[in-house]
Amino acid sequence: MGAIDRIRLRGLEQSMVALERVKEYSILPREGPEFVEPRPPVSWPEKGKLEVQNLVVRYAVWGFHDFVSVVLTRTSFHSPTCRMSCMI
Repeated sequence: MGAIDRIRLRGLEQSMVALERVKEYSILPREGPEFVEPRPPVSWPEKGKLEVQNLVVRYAVWGFHDFVSVVLTRTSFHSPTCRMSCMI
């Protein structure tokens, strides 16, 4: 098998994997509505804070549920009133 044949075969394989993903995504349950009624008042929240203690975040690799990676370990933080917080 020549180099060009291997490139064509690789492209075919990538296309088939893409189709498999589309099929998998098409059978996922639908998300809920963007807005839930009744909505909170415009002034909400008037005051408050965000406090997180010992957060652990992990994920499983698609198709390998026994393989779980921990990406955050025992993370704690707080955001005082009137602050904007973002966690990526």
